[in-house]
Amino acid sequence: MRYLITGGAGFVGSHLSDALTALGHDVTVLDDLSTGRLSNIEHLRADGRVTFVAGSACDELVVDELVRESDHVLHLASAVGVQLVVDNPLETLLSNVRGIDVVLGAAARHGRRALFTSTSEVYGKHSNGALDEARHDHAVLAALARADRVEEAHGHDLCALRVVAARNRFAERLGDRIGPARLRR
Repeated sequence: MRYLITGGAGFVGSHLSDALTALGHDVTVLDDLSTGRLSNIEHLRADGRVTFVAGSACDELVVDELVRESDHVLHLASAVGVQLVVDNPLETLLSNVRGIDVVLGAAARHGRRALFTSTSEVYGKHSNGALDEARHDHAVLAALARADRVEEAHGHDLCALRVVAARNRFAERLGDRIGPARLRR
């Protein structure tokens, strides 16, 4: 199987590349290296297990070609970092929403299974115990939380609008799967 990982030179993407190649899969990484590091996947590139493409998840032509050549799509690319979001909230939000639109759109056109991710930042600032998805205290939500919520909603809307292909779209909030509680086990 060939996997496309957008944001694959980042922390999570590079470890996912390690795991997939260890299972014998081919991986293409699309990353603009704004927060990812080529050094995270250099060992995989050196032995030919990963193909690296420098570029953005917002580039429709590049994404369309890479999705067409892949069996599965894992969309991890995102403008990240609280400071970046605080300094450039609109640009960050538009970039992230555009990226998810381009990637999931290409996956739907080509009939590819896709997974996109979010983080526990959707819960906002939180320092008093367990996170609660039902909490709706918008006054304490950070800019990053609002951006993540919009991206998640947009991703789910794309899935709903593409009813025939919707069964092939999945969303995961990584903090729920690999957060501190899971790491202590």
